[in-house]
Amino acid sequence: MSLSAHYIVSCQTDGWFIMLEGERYGPFLDGQVGALIAAVQAANHAGKDGHDARVLLRAKNGCVSTAWIFGTESYPSRTPPSRARNPSAHKVAADRCR
Repeated sequence: MSLSAHYIVSCQTDGWFIMLEGERYGPFLDGQVGALIAAVQAANHAGKDGHDARVLLRAKNGCVSTAWIFGTESYPSRTPPSRARNPSAHKVAADRCR
């Protein structure tokens, strides 16, 4: 059984952060995009070490969508990191959270 490494990117009152196992990293000067890029880089390393690594994006309304998964997505990511894995799935998820 592999260990989980789920990086959660979210906006807080003082900027964009990455949460991992209760620890908060940031704020990132490049905002959401900077935090997502850093999270994907870290998740890629964790995935290479055998972890179930993924990056999740938490919207301001609390809705969480998957932005990147090790072993499924390309690295470096070919799509802008601010998009979910499947743009239409992201829209459906966003619509559900409203």
